[in-house]
Amino acid sequence: MKFDEERNVQNALLLIFSLVGMHVDAEYKTSDGRIDILLRTPEFVYIIELKYDRSAAEAMAHIDRKEYSLPWSIDRRKVIEIGINYSSQKRRIDDWVVKNSQRLS
Repeated sequence: MKFDEERNVQNALLLIFSLVGMHVDAEYKTSDGRIDILLRTPEFVYIIELKYDRSAAEAMAHIDRKEYSLPWSIDRRKVIEIGINYSSQKRRIDDWVVKNSQRLS
C-alpha cells in the first residue's frame, strides 16, 4: 500500500512540474537504481527522492548511497539533491532536506 501512496505523491509532483513547463523525468534509471524525480533546467539539475511515512534524512541517505548525483558531477549545471517525506497522518509533506552537491571539476 505504501508503494501506491508514494506513487500518488510522485504523480502529483510530476504533474505540477510539467504544468509549469519544467523538463521532468520519473523513475530516471541510473546504474544503481532509479531517481524518483529528475528535473533539469539550463542552470540546475534537481534530484528528488521521495519517502512515505519515513524521513527526509532517509531519502537523502538513499540519494547518497546510490550516488545519484555522480552522472552530473562534471556537468556545468549546479546539482541540488532533495529528500522529501510525505506523512500519511498529516496528509502532506512534513519533512524535507536540500543539499547542494559538489562538482568534481
